[in-house]
Amino acid sequence: MMPHIQDVTYSEFRKLVQEKKVKDLVITPNIIQGKLEKGAANTISALRGDPVTKKMFKTMEEEGHSFSTLRLEDPNLINILTVSDIRLK
Repeated sequence: MMPHIQDVTYSEFRKLVQEKKVKDLVITPNIIQGKLEKGAANTISALRGDPVTKKMFKTMEEEGHSFSTLRLEDPNLINILTVSDIRLK
């Protein structure tokens, strides 16, 4: 059984934000969680160079499972999310 929350790296997360492939973000002082939009699996798989990853993240997209990443010091993040019209919870 696949875990309901899968980790992505912060750089993968930022690329997904840039491509508007994340939604329903919950940002805490240490962790960012959210859901993947359609096409996110392709982006993550390409970044990792691992086709096996694509199937797992594709399932996450389709079933609405969450991802998480460690929150790094990134003063522009909230502005980027706002400008990109990415939903925060």
